[in-house]
Amino acid sequence: MEPTNTVQIDESGAGFAAFGDPRYHPLGPDGDVADEVPELPTGSVLSAYGVVCQSLEAGTVTCTAGADASMRVSATEHEFKP
Repeated sequence: MEPTNTVQIDESGAGFAAFGDPRYHPLGPDGDVADEVPELPTGSVLSAYGVVCQSLEAGTVTCTAGADASMRVSATEHEFKP
């Protein structure tokens, strides 16, 4: 098994995924597997399916989904609030 190194968010929910698993390979604009995955710069925000994620200092990512559900992930810790 590959180590978990990806946060996946889609219409069914959010969670960790192993990038080495072909189901989670990122797709490029042409629909083929991307050769490189761009880093999300600090302060950047992504939003999809009612989930909003932001890249913070020191490689931390926070995501919220509504008023009560959130997660905070970094290389050293994680926290989930269902």
